Amino acid sequence: MIRTTVYGVSMLSLVAVPLTGQGQTVIGSDDFDGGGVFTTRLVSPDQSGTNGQFGSFFDRFGIMDPTPGIPNAVPFDFLDDSVSFPADQVGILQSGDRDNFFGVADLNNGNNPTGLGTVTWTFDISGYEDLSLSFDAGAIGDFEAADQFQFFAQIDGGAQVEIASTTTAEDTFYGVTLESGSFFDRAPSPFFVETEFTDLLANGSGSLSGGNTVFFHPDDDGVTNGDTTAEDGFIPVESLSGTIDERAYNVTNGFGNFDQVENDPFQDPLFLTTPADATGTQLTNEIQTFSTDIAGTGSELTLTFLVVQDGGGETFVLDDVVLEGSLIGGDGLIGDYSDDDFVGQADLDLVLANFGSTTLPAGFNAGNTTVGSFDGLIGQNELDDVLANFGNSGGAAVAAVPEPASLVLLSLGGLALATRRRA
Repeated sequence: MIRTTVYGVSMLSLVAVPLTGQGQTVIGSDDFDGGGVFTTRLVSPDQSGTNGQFGSFFDRFGIMDPTPGIPNAVPFDFLDDSVSFPADQVGILQSGDRDNFFGVADLNNGNNPTGLGTVTWTFDISGYEDLSLSFDAGAIGDFEAADQFQFFAQIDGGAQVEIASTTTAEDTFYGVTLESGSFFDRAPSPFFVETEFTDLLANGSGSLSGGNTVFFHPDDDGVTNGDTTAEDGFIPVESLSGTIDERAYNVTNGFGNFDQVENDPFQDPLFLTTPADATGTQLTNEIQTFSTDIAGTGSELTLTFLVVQDGGGETFVLDDVVLEGSLIGGDGLIGDYSDDDFVGQADLDLVLANFGSTTLPAGFNAGNTTVGSFDGLIGQNELDDVLANFGNSGGAAVAAVPEPASLVLLSLGGLALATRRRA
C-alpha cells in the first residue's frame, strides 16, 4: 500500500525479527491475508468473506479481499479505480493495494442496531517490554461525533487502557485526490436510485417506486438552507467548493425512512489521536501508518479495536497491525551474553558453542546485543559484540582484550562457521 508514516515506521514483517536500528522486535502482527503472529483473533459481528450479511451490499465489518474477479467482494467506495475508470469519484485502496484488509461501512443497520463492532486479538508478550503498536488506516466520508474508532490494550487481565482513538472535525469540508490525480469534494451516494427520483417527479410525493414510497426531500421546501423552489427535486448542498444544487428525495423502504442526495460532500473527517498526540492527524483516502506506545509488561496482551458507527457514506480501512517490543534486559552490557556483568571468556565460549543456532540456550541474554543486531540467529553479530567489548564490565572498561593474534583466529573461526552454515 502507499503509506505515509505518521507516528512510527511502516512495518510489514510477519515473523518475530528485530527492526534494524530501532532496537525493537516484531512480536505480533496481523495483515489480514492469512499471515500474522497472534494467539487469537475474534471479530464480532463477523462479516469476513460474506456479502450483505447486514442486509445490504454496503454494510460491512470484516476482512475483505479486493482481488479483481471476485464478484461483489468489496463495495466500490473502498476502492480507488480512477486509473481504469476515470469517472470514479471515491475510494481509498489504489490499484496496487489489492491485498486483504479490514473494512468498516454502515455498521449501524437493522441487523446490527447497536452500531457496535469489535476485533479482539491476544498476543504472547512474555519476555518483552517497551511495547508499541503500529497500524495502517484510511477513512473518507461524512462522519459524526458519535462515530468512534478506538484501540484498547490490556495486559494479563488488568485495566483496559485506550492507546489510540478518533475524533471528528464537525462542520469541516474537505476533498480527496484519487490515484488518477483527479480531485473531488463530493461523492455519489450509493443509495440514490435514479428510478425512484424519476418516479417522484412524474407522480408526485407519496408515489410508489419499485415497492418503495418516495417523497420530496424535507429541505426541498423553497425555504430551508436557501432552497429557492419548493418540490422541484433539488436542494442546495454545501461543499468545499461552495453551494451547489443537488438532486434529492426521501424514501421509505424495508429498512426505514431515508433522505437521499445524489452527491454527498466530503465533510466532518476523522482525526486519529494518541496519548502522545491529542491533536491528531486527519485520516484521508491515502493510507497512513500510525504508532502508539503500550505501557507495562506481562505474559499476554489483549488488543481491542472497538468501533461505533452510525450510518452509510463513511468508509474506514484498517491493515497491517504490528506489535513490537524490546527484549527484557536488553539495555545491559553489550556482549555480556552470560549476563555476569563482564564481557570475557564465558561470553566467547557461549557464542562459539552455539554459533549458528536459532535456539537460545539457558542463560543466554540475547538482550545484551548491539541495538538492532540480534536477528534470531547466534552468529557473527554476537561474536563481533564480544570481541569489540572484550574486557568491559558494568562499570568501566577493563581493556583486557585478547591479543591481536587471538582476535584474528577467533574472527576466522567465526567466519568459517558462518561459511559452513551457508554451504
